[in-house]
Amino acid sequence: MSVGVGVVGVCLVVFTHREAVEWHAYLPWVVTMLVFFSSRLLFAGHALRRIASGADATPMVHTEALLCVLTGLGWASIVYVFDSLVMDQNFYIRLMILATAMSFVLSSMSVFIRVFLAFAGSIALVCLVFLGSASYVTPRLPLMLCWLTYFALLLGVALFNNRNIRAAAADRSSVLRLTDELNHAQALGNVGSWVYDFADDALRMSAEACRTFGLAEGTSTDHDSYLELTHPLDRTAVERAWADAIKGAAFDCEHRILVGDKVRWIRQKAEFQYALNGTALSALGIVQDITKRKLTEYQLHELAFSDTLTKLPNRRLTIDRLRQAMAGGKRAGKYGALMILDLDDFKPLNDTHGHQFGDLLLIEAAIRIVGCLRKIDTVGRFGGDEFVVMLSELDVDRSESTAQASRVAEKVRLAIGLPYVQNTGEHAGSATTVEHRCTASIGVALFMGDDASADDILKWADAAMYQAKAAGGDAFRFYEAPDAR
Repeated sequence: MSVGVGVVGVCLVVFTHREAVEWHAYLPWVVTMLVFFSSRLLFAGHALRRIASGADATPMVHTEALLCVLTGLGWASIVYVFDSLVMDQNFYIRLMILATAMSFVLSSMSVFIRVFLAFAGSIALVCLVFLGSASYVTPRLPLMLCWLTYFALLLGVALFNNRNIRAAAADRSSVLRLTDELNHAQALGNVGSWVYDFADDALRMSAEACRTFGLAEGTSTDHDSYLELTHPLDRTAVERAWADAIKGAAFDCEHRILVGDKVRWIRQKAEFQYALNGTALSALGIVQDITKRKLTEYQLHELAFSDTLTKLPNRRLTIDRLRQAMAGGKRAGKYGALMILDLDDFKPLNDTHGHQFGDLLLIEAAIRIVGCLRKIDTVGRFGGDEFVVMLSELDVDRSESTAQASRVAEKVRLAIGLPYVQNTGEHAGSATTVEHRCTASIGVALFMGDDASADDILKWADAAMYQAKAAGGDAFRFYEAPDAR
């Protein structure tokens, strides 16, 4: 813009004195000025990029001021270029007006007062020197006063603008400092923030929020792209929570997101802004990475409800599922069955080969039992070599339910009875392989709804198991109530 104003302005000034101008006389000057202006524009762009990246602004300003001094001196030297043309005072008045326009155009490209004054001062200095030395310039004193007034006016405008610039810079510095502090606080608290504009479908995230979602800092996305980051199994629930929030409900949900090939748990909470007619306008929310908390909760759940060796439900969880199966059987009107399995001759195995091999056998036995059951059935371990199997919703007929439970018990008995082959590791330079055969004594108790308590059902199955063991093991027995015998 400044180059265009300068070239057009000079052409207009010279055109008004075209009869006295030798056109080839100012061509070198135009070329020189194009070089000056182009250099300054290129450096200004470079300086802005460096400052935006965090570089020190002081040397940039000094260099830009020097370039502006050279540009101002070269621009004002036009009076010497046309010195031989013996211009009248109208030429210099028009030139002063053009210099004023040029100064404002050039200064609008910079926020630094020294750059602005360097250019304007250079023009004023050259013109004052020329007006004081040229013998044919008349009236000399009024023209010099005009140039001094022009410079004083520019100085006043520059000082006024500088005050506004300093205030704006202070405000911007304050905003940047507060933004940095907020980003640092969010990073420490592992909590990011985001703003969603419904009209623009634009989701703007803070630096910590971008890190949480695995996005580049400063990323702005839309609602559909955000949903694509959500785990497919949680996407429907998130969409439902968002739709409810648009209607006025609270938005507070925990769900999984996909970050590359990893799964991350997050919690989001938002406050929506609505128009008078109830239309959602915007939403301000926070997002927190709760993956570690979820992992801790899972580990605590495993410790509280799972057997550490086989990862099967422990006594507490198995009894809880038994109560659920009793309630489900009551609703469906179907029988259920509880089995207690005790491995025969397991203690001698531990005494002979050690607990390490015994643990491996228990893990293998758990895998075999699970392979014999339906997905709705439950396998648990109460400790030692004792396992519990719970069959849910067998049949409405007791005889058919007994037959189904017998088939499962026989299937489990055969699976447990298969040989176990384990490598005990190297001893004295050679690997030792141990083959062991293990059988199971199984007690089965049928139940219907809540006709009996969970403790009673466990006692029935345990009593039946001891009957199978008393019969020599490797067998299963059903519990029969004393009055039914």
